[in-house]
Amino acid sequence: YDGSSRTEYIYDGPLVLTTGTTEIEAYCMRDGIPSEVVSSAYTCFYDPSPVAFADPVVEQAVRDRLGIPEGPITDLDCGELDYLDLYSYEYDESARSLEDLRLLPNLTSLYITGQRGVADFSPVTQCRKLHSLTLSDCGISDLSFVTAINGLSDLSIEENQVADLSPIAGMPELTYLYINDNPITDISVIKDMDLTYLSVNTWQIPDASFLQNFENLSSLRLYDCAGFDFNSIGGLSQLTRLNLYNLT
Repeated sequence: YDGSSRTEYIYDGPLVLTTGTTEIEAYCMRDGIPSEVVSSAYTCFYDPSPVAFADPVVEQAVRDRLGIPEGPITDLDCGELDYLDLYSYEYDESARSLEDLRLLPNLTSLYITGQRGVADFSPVTQCRKLHSLTLSDCGISDLSFVTAINGLSDLSIEENQVADLSPIAGMPELTYLYINDNPITDISVIKDMDLTYLSVNTWQIPDASFLQNFENLSSLRLYDCAGFDFNSIGGLSQLTRLNLYNLT
């Protein structure tokens, strides 16, 4: 709690203490029953410490974002980052590890595209403040790790090998969802989400009435539109933007 807004996180590991004054309200759950709330506050100031990166591609992306082309990068420098992008076309090779994300506790937006050299994407869960996550064209087939990210509102998994969307069924705060170009055969798990933005292939849609579940949908991207029944979007009263691809 920073005096104006409040965010809830579920921690299953050590708390990362950032500099400044922070107020904490904590409670535990047992058998679905919450305990009393305990409040506390702490003030933390310390001298900056240099950090060491394990992956040179991630390090370069951090340097580019911070505007520090060479020399030491400190933990306080890393704490200033709330946005990071790892686009494959900007670097000569793919990253191999994302473990350096533990050095970036204040990221709210993370964009990873074309990083097919990464085998383990679970380190993104160390970014406890993430609201927007893009993992496009990364060869991902298993989304189970995203269940550990609380408060995610924007998720893009375009151009991967994801077949099972069930891990995101328990993420009610999702409003932006990009799932096109994945071998998904059942997207019924998203029908109760309050989506405002959706990007899908038409062959992923189970029937003509499915899109009517999204009453607040304002933006829709449809791929592989040849032969698609466009009457199915006629009842989307909040729709203000429609992008159609592959019409023939």
